[in-house]
Amino acid sequence: MLIRSVDPNSREYARDYTAGWNVSQRGAEGALERADERDVSHAWYDGYNDYACGRVKWTYRTWRRRGCDATCGDACGERGHVPGDFPVRPLAWWTYADRATAVDPVTCGECNRTWDDAVTTGWTPAPSARCPFEYFH
Repeated sequence: MLIRSVDPNSREYARDYTAGWNVSQRGAEGALERADERDVSHAWYDGYNDYACGRVKWTYRTWRRRGCDATCGDACGERGHVPGDFPVRPLAWWTYADRATAVDPVTCGECNRTWDDAVTTGWTPAPSARCPFEYFH
């Protein structure tokens, strides 16, 4: 399952983001699973996670406009953002797609980011249990 992408400058992004923010605010049980089934856009997850992580509204959209990527896996804090062109992608565990496709998921004890160590890049598999996102800690 791929998550549908929308332009962060579009009305569709604002609509979907707001819907995700509102659901997160209500604390609806099973909201993420239902979102996975409904094929919502990434904007919905952005809104959901901004609220869930205690970030200011529209934070994720600002990061997307800058070309950054951040996940709730960054301990819900303002840690360094992983640039979009970094070869290792943090897994977004709130989406079914990442949970279903990860072969060897590993989580850093420092930054709480999770990645698939089975994906071979210049940074992974990570040697000596080191985090490929250390630079962004």
